[in-house]
Amino acid sequence: MIIDDILFNFIYGFQGRSDLLDSIMRIIALYYPHLLFVLGISLVAFRKNRVRLIKWFSFITFSTGGAIVINRIIRTLYYRERPFLIEGVEKLFYHAPTASFPSNHAAGSFAVATGVYLFNKKMGYLFYGFAVVVSLSRIYSGFHFPTDILGGALMGILIPVVTKKILNSFLEKKGLNWL
Repeated sequence: MIIDDILFNFIYGFQGRSDLLDSIMRIIALYYPHLLFVLGISLVAFRKNRVRLIKWFSFITFSTGGAIVINRIIRTLYYRERPFLIEGVEKLFYHAPTASFPSNHAAGSFAVATGVYLFNKKMGYLFYGFAVVVSLSRIYSGFHFPTDILGGALMGILIPVVTKKILNSFLEKKGLNWL
C-alpha cells in the first residue's frame, strides 16, 4: 500500500537522528505496554470498592488476553514480514522475525485503554494517548507498518467493547449488574 509505505517512511525516518529520541522510543517500545497494563490496574487499586476492582481487573485482563489470542490466530492465517526484514530498514533493537500483522503491542495497549475508558472516560482518553505513543514507537523501531498498528488497535478496541456487551447481556438475563 502506498499510504502505508509513506507513513512508515515518515515515522521510521526519524530513527537515528537523535540518540536521545532513539533511547526514549526504545524504552517506550519495550516497556510501555506492560506499564500501561499495570497503570490501568493500579487506577482501580485506589478505589474503595473492592468488588468493582476485581471486576475491572478481570475485565481488562480478559480483554487484553483475548485481543492478543485473536491476533495470534490472524498471524497463523496471514503472514506479513516485518519492515526490518526489508532491505535498508534497520531495527532499533533486537526483535525476532515473527509475523508483523496485526501488532500485539497495539492490540494490548488499546485493549487496556478501552478497558480503562469503559470504566472511566477521562482516564481512558489519557490511556488512548499512551496507546498511540506505544504504537508509534513500534513503527519508529522498524517493527511494524502503520496497517499492522491499525489492525492491532482495532482488535484492542473491539474485543473489550464486544466482551462488555456480551457480559452485560448475559448478566442482565440473570438479574445481575456487572458495571
